[in-house]
Amino acid sequence: MQFFKYVICALAIMPLQASEIGGSLSIVYNLRLSETSKRLDTESILPKPSLATCTLISSFRKQYNGVTFNDTGGLLTLMYSPESFFLRVDAAVAHLTSDDHGIHSARTQGDDLLFSAGYSPKTSEKMRFTYSGLVGLPLHKDRSLEQIQLGYGHYGLGGQMDGSFVLAGNEHYKMHCAVRGIHFFPRSVVGELNNHERCFDYNFGNVVDLLIAFQRKKKPHGIEIGYNPEFSFSAFIHPNLDDVVTQTNYILNSFYSAYDYSFKIRNTVNIVAAAFSFGFDASPKIYGYKRAISVWGSWSVNF
Repeated sequence: MQFFKYVICALAIMPLQASEIGGSLSIVYNLRLSETSKRLDTESILPKPSLATCTLISSFRKQYNGVTFNDTGGLLTLMYSPESFFLRVDAAVAHLTSDDHGIHSARTQGDDLLFSAGYSPKTSEKMRFTYSGLVGLPLHKDRSLEQIQLGYGHYGLGGQMDGSFVLAGNEHYKMHCAVRGIHFFPRSVVGELNNHERCFDYNFGNVVDLLIAFQRKKKPHGIEIGYNPEFSFSAFIHPNLDDVVTQTNYILNSFYSAYDYSFKIRNTVNIVAAAFSFGFDASPKIYGYKRAISVWGSWSVNF
């Protein structure tokens, strides 16, 4: 009964909507999702070095100005982690719909391709640090000035540091902290100015994520809850377009929780996970999200 009390409390306080920049939505850059799946491998002492994870995500988002979005997609993650190193690649696709006060639009699109690599030296039994870098490659042009899109459509380069700490000497309880910074490179995009289509020099600028999470892990069950603020800044566009930079620079608040269960099928370790989420933008107040509700589930196979 005590375990189920933990489950109910965890699922009651979680948000996990995808990362956002301007008119773009991304699943692969979601720090909360990548952190929970990465720890399945790097901290679970799995018998084999490789992990494949398939995740299905569905979300509903509403802006302060009343515009709504519905997104349903899938994420495929492949990770190879021999000893203290890991290599990882993330790819996603989703169907996006929007309702702008009766004006409907929809599209199905692929996300950017994200590569990550890291090193986790073993410092002690009670703490562990991981240092990693990432490279994001766009798979399509940036059309965010014209419509909602999946993937930013810009090259990204970033770094991340994680820390894991045992609480009160009990190995079943841990605190996780992470900080990540990403720089997106400018790109020529197409938009409309004075009723004429023209090219713009558009830069998303920089994104900084922080994450603080608490985990209870007693095999085969695991529960994690946490807070993940995200800051986007230094965006610019030339020639200038009203409100574009305002929409691109934002502060996103996310509180999240995840539950996972591990089991074996013919001596192969499998892990299933499920979650519910709620989040909101602190700014901007017109184009930011007033609420964002998401559910997701994943299946991981160790091979």
